[in-house]
Amino acid sequence: MQNTSSQDVKRKVYHFYCKGRAANQLQEDTNHTVVQYEDQLLAQQSCKDGVCTSTVLTVDQQRTVLYRAGQYQSQRPLVYTPYGHPSQHPGWLGFNGERPDPMTLHYLLGNGRRGFNPVLMRFNSLDRMSPFGSGGLNSYSYCLQDPINYQDPSGDSRVPSYSRLPGGSAGNLSRQKNGPGKIFKNVDPVEHQVTFIVTTGKTETKDYDFMGYHGSSERYKRSLEAGLDSKHNSPQVYGPGFYYSPNLKTAMDFASSQRGYVYGVYGKISKLEGHIDQYKGGDYRVIREKGYDYVLVRDFIQYPVDQVALEVRR
Repeated sequence: MQNTSSQDVKRKVYHFYCKGRAANQLQEDTNHTVVQYEDQLLAQQSCKDGVCTSTVLTVDQQRTVLYRAGQYQSQRPLVYTPYGHPSQHPGWLGFNGERPDPMTLHYLLGNGRRGFNPVLMRFNSLDRMSPFGSGGLNSYSYCLQDPINYQDPSGDSRVPSYSRLPGGSAGNLSRQKNGPGKIFKNVDPVEHQVTFIVTTGKTETKDYDFMGYHGSSERYKRSLEAGLDSKHNSPQVYGPGFYYSPNLKTAMDFASSQRGYVYGVYGKISKLEGHIDQYKGGDYRVIREKGYDYVLVRDFIQYPVDQVALEVRR
């Protein structure tokens, strides 16, 4: 929950979030509630002085509100600049499904922690993960100047836009000459390669089941293999937790742009029941903190040889 003060009416506004997404706003006799299924926006209900109106939302794959169908809504579609400045006031939710400030139309990312100005195309405050972390050298940059292919719901670091993930091309896979079992994906022949290692002979995970893939960077190997730790969590699209996917292509898209690495995720399935949330039809999976003790992350992917060959052919 976030508590803010609205300057125009001098009243407190309470914002409630569910798994990192705006869910409800209360302001004395006025409230707004979002209706959604998993991460897909469906509708919005607004109530004032005991009178409620419902609005059906038309959104794209990035959750950007394009049209609102309701009794008192404008019939004109919403149009945005690449950085999210709308052609008209978007209402409670707008670009990438984020909540704009009603006075400035700046988007309050990271559950209201950091404001983004779509007109100036930059954040209003410094990035705590810059210049040496995933925020990049420019501490005020939004998505490293690539708002088409990325978004930044946490206000800390960019993540691939949904349209780039499931169903997108995984690029060409080839076997590296100087390392049996090591496979990489060339996205750019000079700057970008994603590496992962496949094996069928490791024994240290014999009491754990292979669950999927985690896309990250090679520099986080020591930290990941030491065990999951909540203090390393940063705000993400679906709230705090450890993110992985059963889809190799999705993990490769999430791997860092330089020295990208895909890790194997192993767990004790019976112990993890109730501690894993699924999104995007199961393509995104989030292990919550209570399940961390039953998970291993390793720099190799262990499954049968025929399954490895199938993934490579894809």
